[in-house]
Amino acid sequence: MAAPAFPESPNAAAAPVPKHLNDRLHENDPTLTRIEVTNTILSEFTTWELNDFPTLLPKNKVISHVHLSGDDLEDTLTNEQIDALLTSIGQLPNLQELFVFRGECEQITGTRLAKLIQQAHKLTVVMLWGFADLSLEPELAAAMRMHPNLERVTLTLPRSQPYAGMDIFAMGWACMPKLKCLSIRCQLGQKEPIFSPEALTLLMSSTSITSMYLEGCALIDDHCDVMAEQLKLAPGSNKTLSLLDLKHNQLSDDALYSFASAIRTNTTLTSLDLSGVAITEGGVNALADAMHDNKTLLNLELEGVLSRYQDEFNVPEGHSNTEYMQALTFQLRLNRAGSDESRPLFVEALNLVSDHLGCLYHLIRKNPSYCNRRLNTLPMAPYAVPRIMITPADADDAAELSEPVKRMFQSYAMH
Repeated sequence: MAAPAFPESPNAAAAPVPKHLNDRLHENDPTLTRIEVTNTILSEFTTWELNDFPTLLPKNKVISHVHLSGDDLEDTLTNEQIDALLTSIGQLPNLQELFVFRGECEQITGTRLAKLIQQAHKLTVVMLWGFADLSLEPELAAAMRMHPNLERVTLTLPRSQPYAGMDIFAMGWACMPKLKCLSIRCQLGQKEPIFSPEALTLLMSSTSITSMYLEGCALIDDHCDVMAEQLKLAPGSNKTLSLLDLKHNQLSDDALYSFASAIRTNTTLTSLDLSGVAITEGGVNALADAMHDNKTLLNLELEGVLSRYQDEFNVPEGHSNTEYMQALTFQLRLNRAGSDESRPLFVEALNLVSDHLGCLYHLIRKNPSYCNRRLNTLPMAPYAVPRIMITPADADDAAELSEPVKRMFQSYAMH
């Protein structure tokens, strides 16, 4: 039997009707800091609302982030309306981050985006997806080059880019005074390098870029040679880059030797990703040997390809159990522990008896005095290390440790 229906109380408050986007724009709604401009949203507008929308954007002082999708946009807007929309987005007085997914909309052109970027003087982030051939968009390259405040540029490109098609952009990015992060990703299957080695040499000469992602760009060993030369910290070379991601390119083990030569003298790079490179014992040993002279590189990835992590419960070991990969991993762990002269010795001693990273990192990072205090008393016999390094007093001093690590201290102290 169905439950009886109770009449609504006459005093019950009706759910508030959401305000129309145009009304919120007109009122400078302080919560409207980010808007999405999609066909799904605009198709619900009346003709009058569609015409009013681009006139309201330049007057709004709150919006700082705009996400624009070109998917099916031409079903709702005419060519003239799309042009007016892009112009009005560029005139937002506080626009700081712009995300554009072109989709199948041919009316979102590089020329129109260039005009938008030139107008948005406070713009710091530009992310573009789905532009087929940017080599034919010199106006867009020039607009980025001349912009005074861009700090991050991200481009996700479809495959089948022409050889050296991004050279015109590389020349501009190399000169941008505030550009910190450059991320260029091609869909898997790109066959031709999108940069020439000469353009990449110029790009690596940037004095502002600190993070560079060149994923799936079909780069080859010749590109690694010029990048490695720029990272050797010779006069006129790169002195700002701290992160370099080159995953899913077409690299042989020659790239390992090239970067081994670079990291031996480089003091700025902290993260290097070469996932997909051809791994050989000689190449990895060259990297491990170079790490003896490097104190700054903390992360070096050679096997971080997507196929390896498809099943989180069954991650293939890859080369992780080989002696040469373990030698490289050990050198990286020393760098993560710190560069103090006593710390590498302390880490090596502790590694003989424990692989508990929580315990190790607490000692090295938070309490380096443990290293210095015990440095001259470390015995040669590995089995004696815990009894001398960890005392009851140390266990009492570790009050701020997490419970698992605290128990480890206490267990060592009791032996």
